[in-house]
Amino acid sequence: MLEFFVYATIGRLIIFTLQRFPFGKIPGIGKLWLDDKFFAELFGCDFCLGFWVYTALAPLFGMNLIEQFYIPIISWAITGVITSFIIHVFTNGWKALYNVTVIGN
Repeated sequence: MLEFFVYATIGRLIIFTLQRFPFGKIPGIGKLWLDDKFFAELFGCDFCLGFWVYTALAPLFGMNLIEQFYIPIISWAITGVITSFIIHVFTNGWKALYNVTVIGN
């Protein structure tokens, strides 16, 4: 359980960092992060970017959430999508609970 917590926390820190990094200001590749481009949509979605981050981290941490089934790339992808969904739901719940909403001017 502790290993999963470390895996999920490090992944969330990577997602947070990637979403805050100003890729749009890098000469040459910055245009790939314009509002209607693929990377802008990918990096704007916690769940979508989380899938790729957690899938990449799964073999590094030796994570496999489905013990009875192990085919390397498929198992890592399943682990990535499950973890991304869990963290996505947790962070959205956290934001809903503790976010300040201002109505009006």
